[in-house]
Amino acid sequence: MNRAPYGGACRAEYASPALELAPVRIFSSGWQDDDGADGLMFSFALAPAGGGQAMPFGGRSYLQQQEWTGAKRGAWTLLCYAHDAYGGTSVASTAMIVEPAPSLDAEIFSPLLGQAVLAKGVSDIDRLATLADTVASALNANEVDPRVDATLRTSFLSYLLDSQPSPEPDSLLATAGALLALGGAGQVELEPAGREAGILVYQRLVETSAQAGLTDAMPT
Repeated sequence: MNRAPYGGACRAEYASPALELAPVRIFSSGWQDDDGADGLMFSFALAPAGGGQAMPFGGRSYLQQQEWTGAKRGAWTLLCYAHDAYGGTSVASTAMIVEPAPSLDAEIFSPLLGQAVLAKGVSDIDRLATLADTVASALNANEVDPRVDATLRTSFLSYLLDSQPSPEPDSLLATAGALLALGGAGQVELEPAGREAGILVYQRLVETSAQAGLTDAMPT
């Protein structure tokens, strides 16, 4: 019987205090496996501290660190997953609180927009959805120049709707949540209910965004 990876830890490095839209680096370390730790793969996600939908940062890789390009205000649980070759998965976590930024302007958002372009270029829908949700949360909670606000919302909506959605329910629901937040409604709780339900949520929110006049792009 296969035993899942064990003994790992998850930690985060950031400036103190952690501020909204500032970078956070997440490290996964110490994992052991009965077949050797060299073959392990890693992935990362974040979830509201009180429980709720986890948002993946991206797919599995051999890298044991992940950058959260722009932190989202609130209390969070950062999740570090370790995966072995036989389907075993374990998770370690660490908590952090992100404080509101004193002020927000176009210069603060610029690195996030650049990262979104890179994520779109490599079809990393998970990273793109996380970036979009972070930016939307900041726009919804702060007074931002209307021209900057409109440019950011339109850009991120366009990137999301031009990208191929992942078939994974968590990814679909994270993308749907990002679309909803970009529409100005803020983040909501979306419980995973299977691939079919995720696709329906995604399509419905695409239609809502189009009706709001934010974009007329529709998925094919």
